[in-house]
Amino acid sequence: MSQEEDDSMSERVVVYARVSSNHQEEAGTIQSQLDHIRHSPRLAGRELAEVYADDGVSGFSKALWERPEGHRLLADAEAGELRGAELLVYKLDRLGRKAREVDEALDRLMAAGVKVVSVREGLELSDDSPSGRFIRQMFGCVAEMERGTIVQRSRDGMIRKAREGALAPTYARLGYDWSAVDGDGFKVPGARLVVNESEADLVRLIFERVPTMATGRLAKWLNEQGHRLPCKSPRLRERYGRDSRMFTHKAIASIASDELYTGIFAWATKPKSPGERPQEFRHHRPGVQIVSFEAFRRVRDALANRRVVPQRSQTSPYMFSGLIRCPRCGGKTVGKRQRHAAWKGKPTMKRYECRAYNSMGKAACTGWSSYEQTVKKALVPFLADLLERKLGVRALLEDAAREMRREQTGDPLQPLQAEVLEAERTIRKVQEGFETDLYTGEEARARILEARERKERAERQMTNLEGAEGVRQELADALRLLERPLADFLDEMQPQHLARLCRAVFERVSIRAEGYGWERRAKVASYEFTPYLKQALIDTDNFRPTTPAVEMV
Repeated sequence: MSQEEDDSMSERVVVYARVSSNHQEEAGTIQSQLDHIRHSPRLAGRELAEVYADDGVSGFSKALWERPEGHRLLADAEAGELRGAELLVYKLDRLGRKAREVDEALDRLMAAGVKVVSVREGLELSDDSPSGRFIRQMFGCVAEMERGTIVQRSRDGMIRKAREGALAPTYARLGYDWSAVDGDGFKVPGARLVVNESEADLVRLIFERVPTMATGRLAKWLNEQGHRLPCKSPRLRERYGRDSRMFTHKAIASIASDELYTGIFAWATKPKSPGERPQEFRHHRPGVQIVSFEAFRRVRDALANRRVVPQRSQTSPYMFSGLIRCPRCGGKTVGKRQRHAAWKGKPTMKRYECRAYNSMGKAACTGWSSYEQTVKKALVPFLADLLERKLGVRALLEDAAREMRREQTGDPLQPLQAEVLEAERTIRKVQEGFETDLYTGEEARARILEARERKERAERQMTNLEGAEGVRQELADALRLLERPLADFLDEMQPQHLARLCRAVFERVSIRAEGYGWERRAKVASYEFTPYLKQALIDTDNFRPTTPAVEMV
């Protein structure tokens, strides 16, 4: 490159500007940054050769090389097109909000021969000396600190508004509208939530039907009746291409569990990060209440009682998914597969590990894990003891079999058929006696009603006996299976059948190990029965099953 070409390149000036999606006040718009740079003494009448502008791109979530114009800027610089040029930025934090990313971006620009100038801060960065690197890192740390300060101020402002009850929901649900919207249909700042009476009637209908109908069936019924779920926001209308959409079971469940319909405005009900405790704020506004608190609690209890088996556990490849709890912290577990180099050609083994330990390490839990076959060996004796000793399943089946054998002696249908014929004869005789004035009207009516009741009772018993043959055969098959120990029968059950039995018995259960070496055993440490089993065991509050120990694998 000649001296003249090098001098012409040194006069070249380019600009990079960025505005994030939240439009910080100190940054302003892209145009305000360009105006500030054009009127600064640094430009001194020189023309801008190129402008790289990223509008609506966050400097915290995306580094310079991940933004469209920032990527083009680095590509041009590394291709040699900007060697010797000056890159003017409004502030150094326009390059990034993280010190590490700002430092890396400056390294790549200066390695390509670009001088970076921060106009507002009066900072020139063109060398890689120790002092220059220190200044770069210092300003990068300042940019990161400013970003953290902005986030903290925004969060404090949100908390203050939530504490005062000044925050409104982010979108209008079914049954509500905004008091004011702009031309595109978006909410105007300061708009209030108002009740849409026509949609409120539909919401009340949903809350009335949910306790007696499944959500999927209710959604189908609403669609058949011509009801539709309106798309209130412009984004939803753009997504679905119309102003309304069909009801689904998820939409019904979301409406039935939304506390806003009781007039409760709630914020920060869920933590934003693991281990963080949410700071919840709740305010009641009677003006937007559509359903009563009693109706909402009734619907909530009805939905909770239907979740007998978690949907996530029904299709899980792990037999006891959703049931096993960590015995040390009481938290949930995750399923993992044990892999080892020595197990070539052998299937991997399934095991359960504490979720808190798996995601956050020893700071959350000291850690616990167990193989699936170990959990099975601990639960099978527990279930066998529960079914045999406490519930007496074997004795109940034997009693039922003896009762059926007793009913099976002779022909049980013959006396019932005779009773039906006798009742019919009685009705005919009473009718003839009434016609010949042998009975009065009241006497005839009483005798006929009594005969009809005997006839209907006998017919019901005949129907039950005719349908009992299949039950008798199933009972005989069950007794043949129970001739051997129940624990052996449970151990040989299909995995899906054993999983369903465990979910019918346990709400949650934890396993612990006892002993050392060859004496190490796995036992049930703690458990909680399902509401249905608790009702069955309500007469025996001091139930403590004595399960034998099994080998720990």
